[in-house]
Amino acid sequence: MEEENKISKNIVEAVNIPVLVSLIVSYVIGAAFVSYLGRYLNGLIFWLGLAVVILFYLSSEFLARIYYYSIPRETIERSFQLRLKNFFLQTSLAFLATGAGITVLIFFLGKRDLEIWLFLAMFFVLDVIFVMRPFDWRNKGYRDLLDAFNLAVLTPAFAVVLQLGEIHSSLLLITFPIFFLIIAIILALSLEHYYADLKSGHRTLMTMVGWKTGMNLHNIFLLLFYLTYGIGAVLGLPSRLLLPALVAFPFSLLEFWELSRIGSGEKPRWVFLKFVAWASVGVMTYFLIFNLWIG
Repeated sequence: MEEENKISKNIVEAVNIPVLVSLIVSYVIGAAFVSYLGRYLNGLIFWLGLAVVILFYLSSEFLARIYYYSIPRETIERSFQLRLKNFFLQTSLAFLATGAGITVLIFFLGKRDLEIWLFLAMFFVLDVIFVMRPFDWRNKGYRDLLDAFNLAVLTPAFAVVLQLGEIHSSLLLITFPIFFLIIAIILALSLEHYYADLKSGHRTLMTMVGWKTGMNLHNIFLLLFYLTYGIGAVLGLPSRLLLPALVAFPFSLLEFWELSRIGSGEKPRWVFLKFVAWASVGVMTYFLIFNLWIG
Protein backbone atom coordinates (compact mmCIF):
# COMPACT_ATOMS: atom_id res chain seq x y z
CA MET A 1 0.00 0.00 0.00
CA GLU A 2 2.83 2.39 0.85
CA GLU A 3 4.51 1.81 -2.52
CA GLU A 4 1.19 2.38 -4.32
CA ASN A 5 0.82 5.70 -2.52
CA LYS A 6 4.35 6.66 -3.56
CA ILE A 7 3.57 5.77 -7.18
CA SER A 8 0.39 7.87 -7.03
CA LYS A 9 2.39 10.78 -5.64
CA ASN A 10 4.93 10.45 -8.47
CA ILE A 11 2.13 10.41 -11.04
CA VAL A 12 0.64 13.63 -9.64
CA GLU A 13 4.08 15.26 -9.66
CA ALA A 14 4.72 14.10 -13.23
CA VAL A 15 1.35 15.33 -14.53
CA ASN A 16 1.98 18.82 -13.08
CA ILE A 17 -1.66 19.90 -12.80
CA PRO A 18 -1.08 23.69 -13.14
CA VAL A 19 0.71 23.22 -16.48
CA LEU A 20 -1.92 20.74 -17.70
CA VAL A 21 -4.76 23.14 -16.86
CA SER A 22 -2.84 26.01 -18.49
CA LEU A 23 -2.41 23.87 -21.61
CA ILE A 24 -6.17 23.32 -21.82
CA VAL A 25 -6.82 27.04 -21.36
CA SER A 26 -4.25 27.81 -24.08
CA TYR A 27 -6.04 25.47 -26.49
CA VAL A 28 -9.37 27.12 -25.64
CA ILE A 29 -7.85 30.52 -26.52
CA GLY A 30 -7.09 29.18 -30.00
CA ALA A 31 -10.62 27.87 -30.38
CA ALA A 32 -12.02 31.18 -29.13
CA PHE A 33 -10.00 32.97 -31.81
CA VAL A 34 -11.74 30.87 -34.47
CA SER A 35 -15.07 32.02 -33.02
CA TYR A 36 -13.80 35.62 -33.01
CA LEU A 37 -13.15 35.35 -36.76
CA GLY A 38 -16.76 34.26 -37.23
CA ARG A 39 -15.76 30.84 -38.56
CA TYR A 40 -17.46 27.53 -37.82
CA LEU A 41 -16.00 25.60 -34.88
CA ASN A 42 -16.17 21.83 -35.41
CA GLY A 43 -16.91 20.34 -31.99
CA LEU A 44 -15.57 16.85 -32.74
CA ILE A 45 -12.32 18.20 -34.16
CA PHE A 46 -12.02 20.51 -31.14
CA TRP A 47 -12.14 17.61 -28.67
CA LEU A 48 -9.90 15.35 -30.75
CA GLY A 49 -7.31 18.12 -31.03
CA LEU A 50 -7.45 18.76 -27.30
CA ALA A 51 -6.95 15.05 -26.64
CA VAL A 52 -3.86 15.04 -28.89
CA VAL A 53 -2.39 18.05 -27.06
CA ILE A 54 -2.98 16.47 -23.64
CA LEU A 55 -1.61 13.07 -24.69
CA PHE A 56 1.55 14.60 -26.17
CA TYR A 57 2.07 16.59 -22.98
CA LEU A 58 1.54 13.60 -20.67
CA SER A 59 3.83 11.39 -22.75
CA SER A 60 6.49 14.12 -22.57
CA GLU A 61 6.27 14.40 -18.79
CA PHE A 62 6.34 10.64 -18.31
CA LEU A 63 9.27 10.18 -20.72
CA ALA A 64 11.21 12.78 -18.74
CA ARG A 65 10.60 10.72 -15.60
CA ILE A 66 12.14 7.67 -17.28
CA TYR A 67 15.47 9.47 -17.69
CA TYR A 68 15.17 11.03 -14.24
CA TYR A 69 14.90 7.57 -12.66
CA SER A 70 17.68 6.18 -14.86
CA ILE A 71 20.12 7.91 -12.50
CA PRO A 72 20.47 6.25 -9.06
CA ARG A 73 18.71 8.30 -6.38
CA GLU A 74 19.97 8.00 -2.79
CA THR A 75 16.52 8.61 -1.30
CA ILE A 76 14.82 5.88 -3.40
CA GLU A 77 15.34 2.13 -3.20
CA ARG A 78 16.81 0.69 -6.38
CA SER A 79 14.01 -1.86 -6.87
CA PHE A 80 11.30 0.78 -6.42
CA GLN A 81 13.14 3.17 -8.73
CA LEU A 82 13.21 0.47 -11.43
CA ARG A 83 9.49 -0.13 -10.92
CA LEU A 84 8.79 3.59 -11.37
CA LYS A 85 10.93 3.72 -14.50
CA ASN A 86 9.08 0.78 -16.08
CA PHE A 87 5.70 2.23 -15.14
CA PHE A 88 6.44 5.60 -16.73
CA LEU A 89 7.89 3.90 -19.83
CA GLN A 90 4.82 1.75 -20.42
CA THR A 91 2.40 4.59 -19.71
CA SER A 92 4.19 7.08 -21.95
CA LEU A 93 4.17 4.58 -24.82
CA ALA A 94 0.45 4.03 -24.25
CA PHE A 95 -0.16 7.79 -24.41
CA LEU A 96 1.84 8.06 -27.64
CA ALA A 97 0.01 5.13 -29.22
CA THR A 98 -3.37 6.64 -28.31
CA GLY A 99 -2.32 10.02 -29.65
CA ALA A 100 -1.19 8.40 -32.91
CA GLY A 101 -4.55 6.67 -33.22
CA ILE A 102 -6.38 9.99 -32.79
CA THR A 103 -4.22 11.71 -35.41
CA VAL A 104 -5.13 8.94 -37.88
CA LEU A 105 -8.80 9.55 -37.07
CA ILE A 106 -8.36 13.28 -37.67
CA PHE A 107 -6.82 12.45 -41.06
CA PHE A 108 -9.79 10.29 -42.04
CA LEU A 109 -12.17 13.04 -40.93
CA GLY A 110 -10.76 15.16 -43.76
CA LYS A 111 -8.19 17.24 -41.92
CA ARG A 112 -5.29 16.70 -44.34
CA ASP A 113 -3.82 20.20 -44.61
CA LEU A 114 -0.04 20.29 -44.58
CA GLU A 115 -0.04 22.92 -41.82
CA ILE A 116 -1.82 20.53 -39.44
CA TRP A 117 0.82 17.85 -39.90
CA LEU A 118 3.62 20.37 -39.52
CA PHE A 119 2.20 21.35 -36.14
CA LEU A 120 1.85 17.69 -35.15
CA ALA A 121 5.50 17.21 -36.13
CA MET A 122 6.46 20.21 -33.94
CA PHE A 123 4.53 18.70 -31.02
CA PHE A 124 6.38 15.42 -31.53
CA VAL A 125 9.78 17.14 -31.62
CA LEU A 126 9.04 19.40 -28.66
CA ASP A 127 7.30 16.83 -26.44
CA VAL A 128 9.09 13.63 -27.43
CA ILE A 129 12.41 14.11 -29.29
CA PHE A 130 13.67 16.93 -27.05
CA VAL A 131 12.82 14.85 -23.97
CA MET A 132 14.82 11.84 -25.11
CA ARG A 133 18.58 11.48 -25.01
CA PRO A 134 20.91 12.94 -26.10
CA PHE A 135 18.73 16.06 -25.72
CA ASP A 136 16.87 15.38 -22.44
CA TRP A 137 16.07 19.10 -22.30
CA ARG A 138 13.40 18.82 -19.61
CA ASN A 139 15.92 17.50 -17.11
CA LYS A 140 18.61 19.99 -18.17
CA GLY A 141 16.77 23.16 -17.14
CA TYR A 142 15.10 24.02 -20.45
CA ARG A 143 11.71 22.72 -19.39
CA ASP A 144 10.46 26.20 -18.49
CA LEU A 145 11.26 27.55 -21.96
CA LEU A 146 9.66 24.56 -23.67
CA ASP A 147 6.51 24.84 -21.56
CA ALA A 148 6.23 28.59 -22.20
CA PHE A 149 6.54 28.14 -25.96
CA ASN A 150 4.06 25.27 -25.91
CA LEU A 151 1.52 27.21 -23.85
CA ALA A 152 1.79 30.63 -25.47
CA VAL A 153 2.47 29.85 -29.13
CA LEU A 154 2.23 26.24 -30.28
CA THR A 155 -0.99 25.04 -28.61
CA PRO A 156 -3.32 27.97 -29.50
CA ALA A 157 -1.92 28.03 -33.04
CA PHE A 158 -2.58 24.29 -33.38
CA ALA A 159 -6.20 24.79 -32.27
CA VAL A 160 -6.66 27.41 -35.01
CA VAL A 161 -4.88 25.44 -37.75
CA LEU A 162 -6.90 22.34 -36.92
CA GLN A 163 -10.13 24.26 -37.52
CA LEU A 164 -9.15 26.58 -40.39
CA GLY A 165 -6.31 24.70 -42.07
CA GLU A 166 -4.17 27.84 -41.89
CA ILE A 167 -2.55 30.17 -39.37
CA HIS A 168 -3.79 33.72 -38.87
CA SER A 169 -1.25 36.52 -38.34
CA SER A 170 -3.44 38.28 -35.77
CA LEU A 171 -3.26 35.23 -33.52
CA LEU A 172 0.50 35.66 -33.08
CA LEU A 173 -0.01 39.32 -32.12
CA ILE A 174 -2.27 38.08 -29.33
CA THR A 175 -0.44 34.99 -28.10
CA PHE A 176 3.27 35.65 -28.66
CA PRO A 177 3.48 38.36 -25.95
CA ILE A 178 2.06 35.84 -23.48
CA PHE A 179 5.29 33.84 -23.91
CA PHE A 180 7.15 36.62 -22.07
CA LEU A 181 4.50 36.79 -19.34
CA ILE A 182 4.69 33.04 -18.73
CA ILE A 183 8.49 33.09 -18.50
CA ALA A 184 8.32 36.01 -16.05
CA ILE A 185 5.80 34.14 -13.87
CA ILE A 186 7.83 30.91 -13.96
CA LEU A 187 10.91 32.81 -12.79
CA ALA A 188 8.96 34.53 -10.02
CA LEU A 189 7.38 31.32 -8.74
CA SER A 190 10.62 29.31 -8.87
CA LEU A 191 12.47 31.80 -6.68
CA GLU A 192 10.97 30.41 -3.46
CA HIS A 193 12.46 26.95 -4.09
CA TYR A 194 15.73 28.18 -5.56
CA TYR A 195 18.07 26.92 -2.84
CA ALA A 196 16.14 23.66 -2.41
CA ASP A 197 16.41 23.06 -6.17
CA LEU A 198 20.15 23.75 -6.08
CA LYS A 199 20.60 21.32 -3.21
CA SER A 200 18.53 18.55 -4.81
CA GLY A 201 20.01 19.04 -8.27
CA HIS A 202 16.64 19.93 -9.76
CA ARG A 203 17.52 22.12 -12.74
CA THR A 204 15.20 24.99 -13.61
CA LEU A 205 15.62 28.17 -15.61
CA MET A 206 16.24 30.04 -12.36
CA THR A 207 18.97 27.65 -11.18
CA MET A 208 20.61 27.80 -14.63
CA VAL A 209 20.96 31.57 -14.71
CA GLY A 210 21.26 32.27 -10.97
CA TRP A 211 18.83 34.13 -8.74
CA LYS A 212 20.17 37.63 -9.40
CA THR A 213 20.14 37.22 -13.19
CA GLY A 214 16.82 35.43 -12.94
CA MET A 215 15.21 38.36 -11.13
CA ASN A 216 16.57 40.79 -13.71
CA LEU A 217 15.29 38.57 -16.52
CA HIS A 218 11.90 38.46 -14.81
CA ASN A 219 11.66 42.25 -14.98
CA ILE A 220 12.84 42.32 -18.60
CA PHE A 221 10.33 39.68 -19.71
CA LEU A 222 7.52 41.44 -17.88
CA LEU A 223 8.37 44.67 -19.71
CA LEU A 224 8.64 42.78 -23.02
CA PHE A 225 5.13 41.43 -22.49
CA TYR A 226 3.65 44.93 -22.47
CA LEU A 227 6.05 46.23 -25.11
CA THR A 228 5.01 43.54 -27.61
CA TYR A 229 1.35 44.27 -26.94
CA GLY A 230 2.13 47.93 -27.62
CA ILE A 231 3.67 46.90 -30.93
CA GLY A 232 0.50 44.90 -31.61
CA ALA A 233 -1.56 48.04 -31.02
CA VAL A 234 0.57 49.93 -33.55
CA LEU A 235 0.09 47.09 -36.04
CA GLY A 236 -3.67 47.35 -35.71
CA LEU A 237 -4.64 44.90 -32.96
CA PRO A 238 -8.21 45.85 -31.86
CA SER A 239 -8.55 47.58 -28.50
CA ARG A 240 -10.86 44.84 -27.18
CA LEU A 241 -7.94 42.41 -27.52
CA LEU A 242 -5.56 44.81 -25.79
CA LEU A 243 -7.88 45.23 -22.81
CA PRO A 244 -6.91 41.90 -21.11
CA ALA A 245 -3.28 43.05 -20.86
CA LEU A 246 -4.39 46.36 -19.34
CA VAL A 247 -6.55 44.56 -16.78
CA ALA A 248 -3.57 42.40 -15.81
CA PHE A 249 -1.26 45.42 -15.48
CA PRO A 250 -1.95 46.22 -11.77
CA PHE A 251 -1.09 42.64 -10.79
CA SER A 252 2.05 42.70 -12.94
CA LEU A 253 3.05 45.95 -11.27
CA LEU A 254 2.61 44.39 -7.82
CA GLU A 255 4.65 41.37 -8.96
CA PHE A 256 7.41 43.67 -10.20
CA TRP A 257 7.34 45.55 -6.89
CA GLU A 258 7.50 42.38 -4.78
CA LEU A 259 10.47 41.02 -6.74
CA SER A 260 12.21 44.38 -6.28
CA ARG A 261 11.61 44.14 -2.50
CA ILE A 262 13.10 40.66 -2.39
CA GLY A 263 16.06 41.77 -4.50
CA SER A 264 16.79 44.59 -2.09
CA GLY A 265 17.00 42.13 0.82
CA GLU A 266 13.54 42.49 2.39
CA LYS A 267 11.64 39.48 3.73
CA PRO A 268 9.89 37.60 0.89
CA ARG A 269 6.10 37.40 0.96
CA TRP A 270 5.72 34.17 -0.99
CA VAL A 271 1.95 33.89 -0.68
CA PHE A 272 1.49 37.43 -1.95
CA LEU A 273 3.94 36.82 -4.80
CA LYS A 274 2.11 33.66 -5.85
CA PHE A 275 -1.24 35.44 -5.72
CA VAL A 276 -0.25 38.40 -7.91
CA ALA A 277 1.67 36.18 -10.35
CA TRP A 278 -1.25 33.80 -10.89
CA ALA A 279 -3.73 36.68 -10.85
CA SER A 280 -1.90 38.50 -13.65
CA VAL A 281 -2.06 35.54 -16.03
CA GLY A 282 -5.49 34.49 -14.72
CA VAL A 283 -7.31 37.75 -15.41
CA MET A 284 -5.39 38.09 -18.67
CA THR A 285 -6.59 34.75 -20.04
CA TYR A 286 -10.12 35.14 -18.64
CA PHE A 287 -10.75 38.48 -20.33
CA LEU A 288 -8.97 37.34 -23.49
CA ILE A 289 -11.23 34.30 -23.85
CA PHE A 290 -14.28 36.39 -22.95
CA ASN A 291 -13.49 39.07 -25.54
CA LEU A 292 -12.68 36.51 -28.23
CA TRP A 293 -15.63 34.21 -27.69
CA ILE A 294 -18.35 36.35 -26.15
CA GLY A 295 -17.39 40.02 -26.10
